[in-house]
Amino acid sequence: MLWRRRYYHRFTLAELEIRREKRALIVQRALRLFAIVLALCLTMLLSLVCFKPWKDLRSLEHERSFLQAHLEKAREQMEQSKNEFIWISQDPHYFEMIARDKGNLALPGEHILRMAEPKRLK
Repeated sequence: MLWRRRYYHRFTLAELEIRREKRALIVQRALRLFAIVLALCLTMLLSLVCFKPWKDLRSLEHERSFLQAHLEKAREQMEQSKNEFIWISQDPHYFEMIARDKGNLALPGEHILRMAEPKRLK
């Protein structure tokens, strides 16, 4: 068996400089890629932090507008009821009609007729 002696190739300064430049270029590209990935991750994290409250705010604004419409409707009903109450409280014929109806009272010569309510089907 022959023993071979291994000779290591010794690089010249120019070859070492070229290899060093290639490694530096690879590191630069890797750093650029890392920076892009990091920027994307930070953007996604920031969007989660910012858009969640924004979404909640939009939901609350929608609920507020719904409740505002409901409040306006209730105010209109209250105003209508108040006007009806004022009208009823100033109408003496209305009081007489209610008293006669609730007390089953009739004036002399009057007859009270009541309509039976229809039976409801189950």
